[in-house]
Amino acid sequence: KNLSKSKPAVDVSASAAVLATVDNDEDSVDLDSASCRAVIVDGIRRGAFGIDVDYDDESGGDGDAVPEALREHHERLGRSLERLSRDLYSGEAHFLLELLQNADDNAYPEGATPAVCFQLSTDGSQLSVSCNERGFTPRAVRAICDVGRSTKSAHAAGRIGHKGIGFKAVFRVSDAPEIHSGNFHFRFDLTKAGPLGCVLPHWIPGLRTACGTEIRIPLRNPVGPNSPLLEELRPELLLFLNRLRRLRIVCAGDNEADLRCTETSLVCLDESGHQTADDVAVRLETRTGGSNGRLVSTSDYLLVSQSVDVGDGRESKLTAAIPLDDVGEVDGDMDGEEADGAVEEAEYPVYAYLPLRSFGFRFLLQGDFEIPSSREDIRRDSAWNERLRDRLPSLLLAVHSALSRRCGPLIAASRCFELLPLETELQGFFRPSGRAILAAFRRLAWLPVLSGDGTGESFQREGLQLQPPGSVLAATDDVGDDCGEGVGGVSCGLLDTLGLSRPDEIRQLLGAWPAHPELLLRRKRQTRH
Repeated sequence: KNLSKSKPAVDVSASAAVLATVDNDEDSVDLDSASCRAVIVDGIRRGAFGIDVDYDDESGGDGDAVPEALREHHERLGRSLERLSRDLYSGEAHFLLELLQNADDNAYPEGATPAVCFQLSTDGSQLSVSCNERGFTPRAVRAICDVGRSTKSAHAAGRIGHKGIGFKAVFRVSDAPEIHSGNFHFRFDLTKAGPLGCVLPHWIPGLRTACGTEIRIPLRNPVGPNSPLLEELRPELLLFLNRLRRLRIVCAGDNEADLRCTETSLVCLDESGHQTADDVAVRLETRTGGSNGRLVSTSDYLLVSQSVDVGDGRESKLTAAIPLDDVGEVDGDMDGEEADGAVEEAEYPVYAYLPLRSFGFRFLLQGDFEIPSSREDIRRDSAWNERLRDRLPSLLLAVHSALSRRCGPLIAASRCFELLPLETELQGFFRPSGRAILAAFRRLAWLPVLSGDGTGESFQREGLQLQPPGSVLAATDDVGDDCGEGVGGVSCGLLDTLGLSRPDEIRQLLGAWPAHPELLLRRKRQTRH
């Protein structure tokens, strides 16, 4: 399509002057001027893509050769953009996570609770994504009209994205998304500009200043009311984001009775003084009907973090989120109480602020990992990532310490026993971590055993001791009464009385062996002699 022969919409020199100001001193740009905002968008069309320029006037003669070369460049760029937007991600709904990432990276007014809302229209033809941020800056407009020109640098504090391609994921489902942010109103349109429309902005005149930012996404294929499209937006997404504390999902209906609205908020539970710089208990509260609606679910997590020296004077952080829903109140004195149940047999995804994929962990793991553009794995050739991975054993030991302090040693032992991975359970980049984690817990005195008058059937709190796994025999029902005060210096643990469901293999890997009757008799004979 011949996009280069249009007559100029505004003066070329004015466009260049404004764009130079944006690059050098963004704060001095008068965003209250409608003409200035239009010049910024028009200047991107001219300066970056050579569109709306009369080359006969610019060259002083016949400029046909220049537009022909420019058209070939546009076609080449367009094919690349089309491949990027359609083939980069394996899942169609991945664009939702990219928009959530962008919302978390935004700047919010002081005192406001950062929130984002995803709203599906009544007929399922449009998805609107809005947040209460300050609004786009000229530099942000230029970045979203480019590829790989993010306003955020890699590993920047408080920033998730930095590759400058996340927004392009919307073209997997839409031909003409619109952005309304503060004083900026523009759209991208594949139907008018072909694949180049992924980065070519079109100014939308005559609109008033928007409050916050709204992205309107007309869906190429409308979805029904029960579409799984928005199921990707799970409450757990709020756990590791830097700013967003509220996630709202609205599916409009034909009438008010058909309206479906859920809102999840992240709430800190640590008003009791348990909170330290390295661990905090949080709750995800999900309500129907908005923030004042009916509470339908809650999920509690303990977030435990450790700083990681990644070299060259830089520091990152690794965080584990441990589900707490089955251990009772996290801020009460639960020392000596048994857990209500074992950790659900589930594998949780690893996060780089947003979920990547499962690697076999029984808890949620967050790190500022270096990842490919598809956000579906972790780079294996990264020294940065290796340093984060090497910190995993220490992080899990910190998890045990935090659980023990909050919930008591029995629940801490029970939960950690369920969380520890078998060497064969971890996959991909984290496969070497299984052995290192188990080795760290073999050296730690953390398994509860009995001494004095305690027995495996009637637990006495004053008889509780903690021992390394190599010093523990795991009592079973048929030998419980024979454990006594320990045999030959080997104590009998309470692993079975805690109701643990992990296979015997994990006990053997830790060095805690089952106390078979024959082994006990042999130990007794040895102690008599």
